[in-house]
Amino acid sequence: MHTPQHTRSHVHEGANYKDKSEGNLACTAAVGPYTDLRRFMRGRKGIQAHHIVVVEHLEIVTTGYTGANAPAVLIPESLHQKVVSPRITAEQNYLGGRRGGKAQATRDEILMLYREVYTWHMDFKELFNIAKRILS
Repeated sequence: MHTPQHTRSHVHEGANYKDKSEGNLACTAAVGPYTDLRRFMRGRKGIQAHHIVVVEHLEIVTTGYTGANAPAVLIPESLHQKVVSPRITAEQNYLGGRRGGKAQATRDEILMLYREVYTWHMDFKELFNIAKRILS
């Protein structure tokens, strides 16, 4: 299990990301604890903080992270709402639904979900590497 570091919070500039399904959409992403990113983005429009591993999966797999301190990334609002979240929801529905429904997914199934979303459906390999560390 990867133990979160409880040190001074930082927001880091990440790599450029290109989403395959949105053509040439690219963005430079800031990465950091979710609450820090929410504070950082106050007053800014058009961006949202996205949990790299969504809260419901943090509740299934023991990671030491909460929704507040889990690694997140700032991405354009349209990318978050139209591509990333729907893709995660579609993969989760395939595994058995979000928040209820069929049996909970295993750690390996959740890891595969993020591999599919971040590397197969989008070119977000860095986010998959972070997800892998969170879930390890």
